[in-house]
Amino acid sequence: MFMLTVRCCPLASAALRASPVGFLQAWLRLMRLPSLISAVSFALPASVTLAADPSGWAAPIGGGFMLMALNCCYGVFAAYFANAPVAAAIGFIATIAYAYYESFEYGRTVVLVVVGMVAWLWGRAYRRYRYESY
Repeated sequence: MFMLTVRCCPLASAALRASPVGFLQAWLRLMRLPSLISAVSFALPASVTLAADPSGWAAPIGGGFMLMALNCCYGVFAAYFANAPVAAAIGFIATIAYAYYESFEYGRTVVLVVVGMVAWLWGRAYRRYRYESY
């Protein structure tokens, strides 16, 4: 649901970039509604699971945190590829798929590469928002 609803095209707007609104504040405002929709679409089946087995509360909580992490990662990809949401989706899915593939050989340390890539894309998106034109 998050990938279908998030749009970061306003980050490429010259009017928004010239305003005193910071990149983090603008990005968080763009992520608010898609995050809410994603959380609601996750909470409904998770609450049914929790009602069926109250002692298994760790699985829905862990799933919620993982959903939040994936939403934030995709939000960074969407901010970097502001005018190309299809490129953002392909890049995100390719990154997750390649990390999953490499995790069989190298273990869970491959997650650090994904975190590094997300941090690099965040820096590039911030730099583009403040100093470059799209």
